[in-house]
Amino acid sequence: MREVFCCHNLSFRPSYEKEDISDGAARLRVPGPAWRLARWFVAEREWEMARFGTRLVEGMALLLITLAVPIVLWFPQMPAENDPNGRIGSTGLPISTNRDASGGRITYRFLYRGEAGALEDRLTLGRFLDGALQERPRWGLIDTRQWFDWAPDIFAREPGWAAENQPGWRISTWLRPDASVECDSEQLFWVIQALRLLDPESLANEIDMLEGSGQTVRIVPTHGPSDYDYDEDTLYWNPMSTEHIPADERLKWKWFQTDPLVALAHVLNHAWHDLCRGGDAASVEERERLAVAAENRLRHTLFLKDPACSHLYPRPGHQETWPDLPGASALEAWGNYYGRVPY
Repeated sequence: MREVFCCHNLSFRPSYEKEDISDGAARLRVPGPAWRLARWFVAEREWEMARFGTRLVEGMALLLITLAVPIVLWFPQMPAENDPNGRIGSTGLPISTNRDASGGRITYRFLYRGEAGALEDRLTLGRFLDGALQERPRWGLIDTRQWFDWAPDIFAREPGWAAENQPGWRISTWLRPDASVECDSEQLFWVIQALRLLDPESLANEIDMLEGSGQTVRIVPTHGPSDYDYDEDTLYWNPMSTEHIPADERLKWKWFQTDPLVALAHVLNHAWHDLCRGGDAASVEERERLAVAAENRLRHTLFLKDPACSHLYPRPGHQETWPDLPGASALEAWGNYYGRVPY
């Protein structure tokens, strides 16, 4: 008995069956060695074609997955139109290791507009108990700027909560204050908390990885453009920037409108790439593609969660000469954004 390849099955995977060639009359009438050689040759060719088909299909699948993964990672997951609650990270982020009086686990995150529990025309902060959104308390903010006034009191009421135990605290201590810029470590800490609660699926992870890297960067508030210096491990952030100022004054793209949180998300991604992913060795193009994708992720998150940011357009690429994506409104422009942007 020996195994002989059979190609009569139509799947791409080859199959084998036992064939008794010691008695040709029992299973297969074999006239002689020439026929067996010819049959073997045909079977080999068919097997090679089947194997080629398998590899082709697997290769195409791998290519599609490779192209799809960055989009999934860089683009916020939007729910189906009839399922506004079907989002990753719906249970929010823990704010302490303690539990409430009933022993339940407490988490927080900002809700999407139209999501169950979201307050109309407000940026809504939800409190979750064991993964379930509580009806009360909920906080409706006019915009992210009101967050800085309310946040310290909101979390001070939680038993066991301490700012120095939260992710983002260590990063906030990297700030080097500039007397000419109104920004201190406490403000930076609450900005980082806003980023975490806006995007618990991605930015929160980058912040955790930055703090766990064992390295530091120097954070310098500035009146100029936000930027990151890979050689000096220095992050420059403009906490007041709401519009990109182009080198060419004639450029008037709608995507130039921005937000200080968007600018910080961009440069924090550079810091994460530098400290956690060996970004020093990467090309400028690779660095900026990642940072612009991270920026667009937060732009879109703010567009979906903060009514005051419904004007934010996707950034079409790193170069300021890139025009707005097609669309008569920000909503239409986001409909034409696919997660990958040119340099």
